[in-house]
Amino acid sequence: MNTTNDISEQVGLHEGLDSEVIQRACRCTTAGCTCDSTQPVYALGELRPFFPSLDLQKEFAAAASSLNLKPDDYYGVFSYSYTDSSSGLSFRPYLYLAEKACWAYSINNVDTYLVVPRFQNELDALIDALNPSNSPQQSSLIGELGGLAPDGKCDDLRLPIVICNHVESNSTKDMAPIALQLNDGASNEHRAINFLVFNYAAILPKGLDLPKELLSLTYQPYQQTGRSLVELVLTYYEQGVEESYSCGIDVTDQYPFVDFPLRRYVPTNP
Repeated sequence: MNTTNDISEQVGLHEGLDSEVIQRACRCTTAGCTCDSTQPVYALGELRPFFPSLDLQKEFAAAASSLNLKPDDYYGVFSYSYTDSSSGLSFRPYLYLAEKACWAYSINNVDTYLVVPRFQNELDALIDALNPSNSPQQSSLIGELGGLAPDGKCDDLRLPIVICNHVESNSTKDMAPIALQLNDGASNEHRAINFLVFNYAAILPKGLDLPKELLSLTYQPYQQTGRSLVELVLTYYEQGVEESYSCGIDVTDQYPFVDFPLRRYVPTNP
């Protein structure tokens, strides 16, 4: 039984993965460009752990049974801990199963990525995202896009790998009431939209009462030296009148942030 599971001093959970798994996509396409930049991802979806081999499936089933949990209660098994009465130390005996699991990331119910947590804190965030008490919710995935999963990994599920840097879960009631079209969160525009939707409650200025019926969500890049910026324009309809609001999202680096807050949209002259 694995009782310590304290790997904070290790370089990373998946240090031993072969180079094809951790190979990162390169954004440069011009001749002579060096592939020293990575393709960031900011996606919205749900996590689905699974085990690629029968022995791990049996291990998990035995753990769930011993804890009197449902056979699909991944959160209950992965997060289970107890405190030793003699030493006072806490142990997570089944954390090794979470380390061995494959983590599929589904967008609009379509498996889109395989998520590889780099360190213990990312693995803990993946586990927390499974907590059923927080439902209904969605998880934002922030990471770096890598190559396709090689043959023989994760039931030969040939999906792009995302090296996970951060996962955060949010209640759907705190997210923007926007019906998103399928997007993989890899382009600047999609990362900006996903950031707005996920952080809507925090971005919405206090006292701003938006109409309820959203007609459209459009985007356009705008300029600032050395930065990648996307203006998102939300058009609403109320009592026969269209009203538009916009906000600016900086997506230059891996973690998007608000460049200017949501406000009345005033089109610029061409």
